[in-house]
Amino acid sequence: RYHYEKSSWEGDETVKRFVLNSDHSQLYNKLCDSDILTGTCSWPNIVTLNEDLECYGVECRVDTIRVVQVAPGVFYEYIRRPCVQLAFFEAGKKIFGGSSNNYNMCAHPKMPVATESCCGLNTNNPTKVHVGCEYLGELVSYNSNAQRCSNIAGANVCDASGVDTNSCGECCRQVSVSTSSPKDNFFHWTNASCKMQLKVRIDGLAAIVHNPERNTTVIPYVNPDRQINYISFPWPKDVVGDEIFPTMDDDCGNGTCALLQDWTCLCDVNVIESLVFSEVPTRDDVLTRLKIGAFEPDYFDIGDYKILESSTDVDVYTCEALGTLQTQYSRSP
Repeated sequence: RYHYEKSSWEGDETVKRFVLNSDHSQLYNKLCDSDILTGTCSWPNIVTLNEDLECYGVECRVDTIRVVQVAPGVFYEYIRRPCVQLAFFEAGKKIFGGSSNNYNMCAHPKMPVATESCCGLNTNNPTKVHVGCEYLGELVSYNSNAQRCSNIAGANVCDASGVDTNSCGECCRQVSVSTSSPKDNFFHWTNASCKMQLKVRIDGLAAIVHNPERNTTVIPYVNPDRQINYISFPWPKDVVGDEIFPTMDDDCGNGTCALLQDWTCLCDVNVIESLVFSEVPTRDDVLTRLKIGAFEPDYFDIGDYKILESSTDVDVYTCEALGTLQTQYSRSP
C-alpha cells in the first residue's frame, strides 16, 4: 500500500502516472537493478538513492516526485527523508481548494504544496484557472507555477475565482477538497497575499490561523473562528516566573493584538531571522542552542554548501541556494 498517495488511486489504471523512460532515465536504471547476465530488471522492494542522479526529459520539469511507473503494474513511491518545515513564514501566498475558491489558506511560496494553476485561458471567465499536471497528484512551488504559466500563451497567475473544470482533463481529479480528510486535499496557487496570525487563549495556549487577502472561507483547521488545535508556546517569563503573553487583562498586549469576542487575542506574526553565533561555536554550544537539524552538506549538489570556517570539532558551512544566506553547523560525533 502507498504511504502518502490517495488510497482511492491505488490499483486505479486510469490515474495519470509519472512514467520513467526505460532507455535514458538514470532513476529507471537504479530502480530496475538489472541482472548483469540477462539484463532483466529485478525490481527490488526498497531502493535507497545514495547518490545524485541526472534527470531526463520530464523529470527535469517537476519539483517533486510522488509515485513513478517503471513497467505495467510496477510502481515505486518516493518516501522522502524527514525534514523540518517551520510553522511560520514570510510573504505567504493564498491557495484555494475545491472548484469554486471556497476554501482558502496560506502557503509558503518556495515550497511545492499546490498545483499548476494558470488564469487567462478561459475567454469567458479569465479568472478561472486551468489546472495542469505532469502526473496526478503533482505539486509545484509558486515560482515554478508562475514559470509554467508564462510558457503558455495568454496565461498568468491571478487571484482566481475557481477552477475551469472543462479544461483540466485527467488533472481535474486533484480539484476536490474535503474538510474531514485534509491529507487528501489539493490546493491551487493564486497571486494574492496571505497573512499568518496567532490566536492566544487566556491560558497561554495558542493556535495558528490564516488570513488570506480577499478570502471567501478559510479552511477550518486554520480558520480563526473554527480552529481547535491549540498548542503551547515558549513565552518569555517575568522576574517571578510567570509567562508573559497577550491577554484580555492587558488589552491584548496594550492593543498590539485584537481582542475577540471569545476573550482570545488575535495577533499578527512577524518572522525575524537573527544570528545565533558571531564566531565558530563549541560543540556543546551547537548542541545546546541549535534545535533544528539539517541534511549533511554532501547530501546536496556539489557547490551548494561551502565550508566557511572550522575548529577541532565544528565545521561551519554556508549556502546561498535558497535565496538567503543559510548557515549549517556540523559537529564531530
